[in-house]
Amino acid sequence: MKKNFTSKLLALMALPSFFILNAQCNPVNVPYLEDFNSTPFDSIPTCTSQDAGGNFTVADFDSPGLLGEITESNTNAWFFTKAINLQAGTSYTVSFKHIEADLNATLKIAYGNSASPSSMINATSITPNTTDVGLLPATYTFTPASSGVYYVGFDLLATNATDNDPSLVVIDDISVTQNVLSTSEVIEKRDVSIYPNPATDYLIVQSKRKISGAEIFDISGRKVMSSDKADKINVSALIKGSYILNVKNTDGTSTSHKFIKK
Repeated sequence: MKKNFTSKLLALMALPSFFILNAQCNPVNVPYLEDFNSTPFDSIPTCTSQDAGGNFTVADFDSPGLLGEITESNTNAWFFTKAINLQAGTSYTVSFKHIEADLNATLKIAYGNSASPSSMINATSITPNTTDVGLLPATYTFTPASSGVYYVGFDLLATNATDNDPSLVVIDDISVTQNVLSTSEVIEKRDVSIYPNPATDYLIVQSKRKISGAEIFDISGRKVMSSDKADKINVSALIKGSYILNVKNTDGTSTSHKFIKK
């Protein structure tokens, strides 16, 4: 990373940070965009949040509105977006730009149904960007198993950080967008039928394609069952509720279907 780039951000982020609180933090819809340009320095955007170990704050140097955290000790800090309305079985992509000061700063991204580290699922590590070219783009795709309010979380895990060698992560231009199904994907989904729905003991899967297996996810997105034989799945052990069945085909394609266990 360029020394000038780093030194400017360190100077800004050495200032104490504060939170913007707003009692009217209603969930927003996609597309969701946060570029931090309208956020006052040394704060975070209204209705976003961070955990107790976080010290994320907005700074301004070569370009306006960048969210970052600098730490001089081992840290596991989370920043969370605003609450976002999402639909079950729909694919979403989080796009953002990032840079890390060194390889001791690891950035992960996840999503969950509350703004807390324990609620975050499907965490993915982002390849560190320690180059001197500035911010680089990255993406993260996920599909919630149930409709509801969700948060996207960014986790800075810093190891071996010291006063003389602090760890730094910078994030900018966060967006959450819905992925549009292609014509072929719509056809693939119509090629599969599942019944009975609701199901009590077994779920029958019929497909025009050759099925290689299936996975079942609960409403939090956690995998609760997998099967190599997907034409007849024993779901009797599942507790009552809504689930997502992911049917995998031998040609590498897959489709997701919501069903209810009664």
